[in-house]
Amino acid sequence: MRVGLALVVLAWFGHYAYVRITTPPGSAEDLRLAEESDGFDPAELDANSIALAEVLSAMPVLTFDEPAPSGMEWLTDDGGTPRVDISDVTSGSWDPAGRTHLRVVVRHLTQPAMTAALEKVTQRRDRPFRMGFPTGVLAPGGPAVGYSELRELAKAIVVRARYHHAELGDLSGAWDDLKTVLLLSQAVQQQYLIDMLVSTACDALALSELQRMCREVEFTEEVAADIERTLCRLSAPTERWPQVMRGESAYVLRILIPCYTNDGQGNGWLVLGNQSWANAGFSGLGFPVPQDRSRLWGIAAPLFNNRRTVEQKVERQFEDLARITNLSYHQVLAHFDRLREDGPGLNILDGPGSVFAVTDADYQTHRRAYQLAVRATAQQRAARIMVALNRYCGLNQRYPEQLDELVPGFLDESPLDPFCEQPFGYHLTDSGDYLLYSCGLDGDDDGGEPGRDASGNVRLFGEEGDLILTQPRREPRSEPQLHPTEEP
Repeated sequence: MRVGLALVVLAWFGHYAYVRITTPPGSAEDLRLAEESDGFDPAELDANSIALAEVLSAMPVLTFDEPAPSGMEWLTDDGGTPRVDISDVTSGSWDPAGRTHLRVVVRHLTQPAMTAALEKVTQRRDRPFRMGFPTGVLAPGGPAVGYSELRELAKAIVVRARYHHAELGDLSGAWDDLKTVLLLSQAVQQQYLIDMLVSTACDALALSELQRMCREVEFTEEVAADIERTLCRLSAPTERWPQVMRGESAYVLRILIPCYTNDGQGNGWLVLGNQSWANAGFSGLGFPVPQDRSRLWGIAAPLFNNRRTVEQKVERQFEDLARITNLSYHQVLAHFDRLREDGPGLNILDGPGSVFAVTDADYQTHRRAYQLAVRATAQQRAARIMVALNRYCGLNQRYPEQLDELVPGFLDESPLDPFCEQPFGYHLTDSGDYLLYSCGLDGDDDGGEPGRDASGNVRLFGEEGDLILTQPRREPRSEPQLHPTEEP
């Protein structure tokens, strides 16, 4: 009897072990969670992404072609290229005769090949396209424009906007360039957090230049009206948050699912072998199971939750993160803190490990990303106010005492500061200029006093102090420098 029972147990275990060892890992393609398409036609996304990527690849490369004075040479980087940054042209004074960097960038932007390429970008600025990495887990399902390429494109267009208004006095051309950047940011398909961060960074480049222009030149009624129309119809970064969190959920599952077998019913068990890790693209990252662990590990699978349970847990966690768009900024922060206190992440006995779920560090990252989205929303709303102030000053030769004077002649209603849902801070300065500011991260009105670090240096977006929205053009960070030529 005992021998028979033992044989039955051995036979059952042998069959169980055989199934666990031979069942292949699942794949990300088996996900029952469909990726968000945002209503875009995949064929249109492919065509537009390819066309935009081709334009970017054909753009001329910035070359530094200014000779150094006799007996001197430019300081260069490790590749022998003079240290220049195209975006520094938006800083400092407009002095082509005295700024070598400025002359080089202007020649670069105004050469026929560059002008033609940027014109093609302008023609495609409101057509949907993808961003992404060329390979890896975050590689999109079709053609895409690289993140860094889009950032560099935004810099070049913003710099050209300054050239149009500072050199040519062409305000319409300057605004059209800034409009191109804002529309490109709206047109990109935003599935992941990095998509939103890159898009928000491009928005910030354009809005910062627009805010500086508001205090340097007087807009025509036509240009001011088009700016107001465009800013009103742009969606705020915070409005895109739910779809981005759905994309983040799909991203986490794309890493998790290849660690499970696929029984055809969504109930596969954990199998961490070489092939699984290779599919996931994160071999051995932060998980205590060695990379060379064979699929014998799957024999212990019942100690872990199955694939369907883990999918549900991940989706539930990101659903909690997505449910914040109707909350005030401080309610959102409280929501983040509450989620952290509830114990973020999947316990190691509940799945492949918390490193692949929503960890405490992930919550901090998402919290900071949301704060950046709120800052971009504040910039967007403040730009509308500053354009209205520009028009008011043009008609009255002075700025108003209070923002209320802009309503209803210049604004239908005064936009609120998204950090505190109160009017933006505003007061005139002794020079007749004005200071416009947001409450910033702490939500407190400090009278326009910016935050400072331990050394007393101003922090434009610190945890304390106000976010100053009327920033002057600061001195450039990386003008090319000269030094004496070494004698042979």
